[in-house]
Amino acid sequence: MRDLTELEAVLELSQPKPDINYLLQLDLELSYLRDVLASIEV
Repeated sequence: MRDLTELEAVLELSQPKPDINYLLQLDLELSYLRDVLASIEV
């Protein structure tokens, strides 16, 4: 899931006018995913 979200961000950044709000949302989702995974590993 994380890899797909990162790929989505890279694809957005490759656009002539990347949507910054969309990239910020992806960053929030990745942060949430990292937190969830960290809590599961403990």
